[in-house]
Amino acid sequence: MSRRESKVRQIPVHELQQRDLETFDYKLYHLKGQYSESHALPSMPGDTARPHRHKYHEICFFKTGSGIHEIDFKKIKIQAYSIHFVVAGQVHLLSGSQNMTGHVLAFSPGFLWDHAQDHLSTTQRYPFVNPINDIQSLNLTKKDFHSITSTVEMLASEGPLWKSRSSKIIQHYIHILLEKCNYLIDRQFENNPELNPLKNNLISKYKNLVEANFRRKHQVKEYSQLLSITPGHLNRHCKNQTGMTASEIILQRLILEAKRWLLFTDKSSKRIAYDLHFEDPSYFSRFFKNKTGYSPMKFRQLLREKYH
Repeated sequence: MSRRESKVRQIPVHELQQRDLETFDYKLYHLKGQYSESHALPSMPGDTARPHRHKYHEICFFKTGSGIHEIDFKKIKIQAYSIHFVVAGQVHLLSGSQNMTGHVLAFSPGFLWDHAQDHLSTTQRYPFVNPINDIQSLNLTKKDFHSITSTVEMLASEGPLWKSRSSKIIQHYIHILLEKCNYLIDRQFENNPELNPLKNNLISKYKNLVEANFRRKHQVKEYSQLLSITPGHLNRHCKNQTGMTASEIILQRLILEAKRWLLFTDKSSKRIAYDLHFEDPSYFSRFFKNKTGYSPMKFRQLLREKYH
């Protein structure tokens, strides 16, 4: 492959431009569409309709519009009064209608570390940070949506006015937004509290351990030891509460990471296998094909034909 071809294939990585060492790293954009264009409003940079990823988190607030938001190969319908979460590192693309209006809030992951409670990890405090929790979107009533976006509008109008104190005030506004989102996520699980990723239950503990260790730990017994329970008990609990075995949850996360690397990098299948700590690259290829229907290289080819 030529150097030029490699550049064409690379998926862009967007970064926030930090203005100085003391300024909090965040941006607030308008969604792309006729409204933002006609009013010359600052909208998301780059071609958002092609796969890309960020070194920061994004929260998308869709007031109007339709289309598809694809996040880590999962297609999520865009609809009015909805919120979508994109975690740093996730590959995504946004194909929305021209009548789309709303905001996109981008902020650095360090903000979450600063505001996580002492006894909770970041993934426990904010469940959308963990891809395994599958909390990528919230479809709200008009009333709930406006309750959330009123804070966004205050952030847009008041944040720049506070001069030397603006950084702290902006961080508090974002913290309020995240807590409101947590409240609405919590409410979704009122009838099924065992699956609530905000609760300190066995499933959420296990998923958080998998997110932190999936590259090196592939066996259920390794996680059951960390949780001080038997592998059988963990498997039964996962199957009863999620419909998946404990092993399937690990494999799901490994497949997701392999897909990201196949699309995002030019790593060989062998290199990806080693980076995910598979001792036998040929076993990794068989495992990937069994789960996706394609060999790793065929999957990469199909994705690049689709997006390029």
